[in-house]
Amino acid sequence: MSNAHIGYVIPEAVKVLSNGSQHILVNTERLTWAKITEGLWQIVSTLSSVGTEDTVANFEASGSREALLGSLEYLANQALLTPLPCGPGNKELPRDTPEMPLSSPGSAANTTYQADHLDVLVDVTDRCNYRCPYCYANASDASPTDQREPSLTELMSVAESLKPVRPRLVTLSGGEPLLRTDIGDVINVFRDTLGCPVKVNTNGSLLAERVPEAITASQVNFLVSIDGASAEVADAISGRPGSFQRVLEGIEKLQDAGSGQITISPTICRQNLHDLPSIISLAKSLDVRFGFSYLLPTGRAKSCIKEIGLTDEEESELEERLWRKCLELGFPRYPHDPFYKGFVTYARVRCPAATSLYVRTDGSMCPCPGLIRDDRYYLGTIHGTHDLKETLESNEAIANLSALHVDHNPRAAKCSECDVRYFCGGWCLGRDIPEESCQWIRRRLGRRLWKYRDGLPLQANVEAMFGEG
Repeated sequence: MSNAHIGYVIPEAVKVLSNGSQHILVNTERLTWAKITEGLWQIVSTLSSVGTEDTVANFEASGSREALLGSLEYLANQALLTPLPCGPGNKELPRDTPEMPLSSPGSAANTTYQADHLDVLVDVTDRCNYRCPYCYANASDASPTDQREPSLTELMSVAESLKPVRPRLVTLSGGEPLLRTDIGDVINVFRDTLGCPVKVNTNGSLLAERVPEAITASQVNFLVSIDGASAEVADAISGRPGSFQRVLEGIEKLQDAGSGQITISPTICRQNLHDLPSIISLAKSLDVRFGFSYLLPTGRAKSCIKEIGLTDEEESELEERLWRKCLELGFPRYPHDPFYKGFVTYARVRCPAATSLYVRTDGSMCPCPGLIRDDRYYLGTIHGTHDLKETLESNEAIANLSALHVDHNPRAAKCSECDVRYFCGGWCLGRDIPEESCQWIRRRLGRRLWKYRDGLPLQANVEAMFGEG
């Protein structure tokens, strides 16, 4: 191997989680990770004090030389090891090994918050033609005079104000965005002004009416809230007879028009608990993606979450049923799901609210919808803001939020003892985390991180992850 004489060291940002003979390396800045065997861990853990050649020679019994060196090179490409120069006086790094990047926004190495490449959620109307019991926005079908709806000019100003934070993604929500007859213009304003992907959160009831060229020309992505696999369930939750059939017709029209990605995403509640596996079947038959959302204790849901929400045990049982249904159909889950196909695809060291921004219809801002009732995280209004990046970076509340790294979070004093902490990140600041829920989250993440085995058939992994022990 050409890189046989290259040395490696473990970067400062890389932390280690251990469970018996298994070990996980996590780069808490890049949020990359890898699970390694005991043998490879013995090699990696001595790299800083012993040269790579000597270390590998000592552990050749653990596997072939080429395989071991290939594993080290893989870890370096994942920013879990830093390659050293090839030899005395030679500063060239191995080919195909990227330079270690700067810290990501709000990462562990940053001493100050950086408002850059944020995920931005913008409410474009408070109106909605549904009355879903779980609505965090408490939206209704009141007239624009009773429920705020910013003008196109106001939304153009919002888009301009967002430029300094260079959004990674803008999601248009509400209310029901498609109640706006100018929704195509709204989409184009954000797409053309910011040059980033645009997604629309919609209940889907007006897709068939609003889909034509103004929307599909933008190749916009759609997340469609469909809360049942039948009219009986979906119509009961929406409070609108006939809504289920209208959504199906709208999705078909979207596909015919050549839109971007379509994901159907029910919100998990007691009313659709029994129907969720069937929604996976529906997604597969429609050839769309599948995801789901958990309840937030805000808006209408706040007053009835005990009645419509699930217990931790029910969520755990449901998760197993969804896994088994996906396995039965050979159907992948929502690709951004961190448990996609049995293994976690990204790490998390803090609440995602640290790298997001929520703009309400009146221009008021907070990090995310889960924190809209918490005055500590009120960030002012976007209207009239000269430099949003500077405004956010000088805001004490959001700076404190960004500083809530799982290793230093006073709210989660027990995190230092947890073997899944770099994947939980201290969980969601918008939800109460009593001790029993914390233990449930730990079990839920732990069985994926520690019970999943690369190389085993998916069926065997499902049995291992959900089995006893």
